[in-house]
Amino acid sequence: MEPVKIDTIPTGPSQEPASVTAIAPSWHTLVLVAGIAALSIHTAVRFSVGHGPLNRLYTYGFSAIFDVVMVSWVIVGLRLKKIPLRSLLGGFSFDLRSLALDLGFAAVFWLGSMMVLGSLNLTWFGVEALLTHRTP
Repeated sequence: MEPVKIDTIPTGPSQEPASVTAIAPSWHTLVLVAGIAALSIHTAVRFSVGHGPLNRLYTYGFSAIFDVVMVSWVIVGLRLKKIPLRSLLGGFSFDLRSLALDLGFAAVFWLGSMMVLGSLNLTWFGVEALLTHRTP
């Protein structure tokens, strides 16, 4: 009985990796990142202690408008390269198995995030009680 030579197993035709191209121009991405950084700085300044009471309607409205502007900016970048928005979202399948799988993943993520946020909340209250010498 002869030993099997592993190096003689055919591997099939060699395939070159597909070339990777950017979805949007680099300047477009830099402007998007700068906008996100500007929103973060603006929010940090607005929520600092020294600015008094906040108008929540203004805050939520500003955030919603800025989200729409960011999505519009991404769509502009896609149009520059003639890439459809659907290519970023992937394929949609409306069969029962696919829908159940998506809902299952969403439920597991939701439960997991509620557990993490609840744990952080309890930890926060515990640390605050220790620092202020109050009973939890």
